[in-house]
Amino acid sequence: MDWTKLASLTNTYEADLLAGRLQDAGIGSQLIKSANAPGAWLTGGENSFGPIDLYVPADRLEAARKLLPATPATSDRTAERSPRSKLRVIGAVIVTLSIVAGAVAAVTDALN
Repeated sequence: MDWTKLASLTNTYEADLLAGRLQDAGIGSQLIKSANAPGAWLTGGENSFGPIDLYVPADRLEAARKLLPATPATSDRTAERSPRSKLRVIGAVIVTLSIVAGAVAAVTDALN
């Protein structure tokens, strides 16, 4: 089966909602998270706020387009991140780095 990209979404929540809407209409879908998302390496690709591509079977593309709302999130281009979303990612990175730095300091002290 050939799959075609229907949309690029900003987060897991949007992607799951749209995939559910497609499933209710009998249209299969696949969600593929971007490994290039900011901070994806910290979470093993499980970042809920990273871009996600939504794919549908190529022969169901037009039917799927009719089901989705006409919003920037469901356009063919990657949706822009809001400033608030960017701040959440930056905050998560800072907290993660602080935890790692604390763990490294604790291990260093224990070894000395």
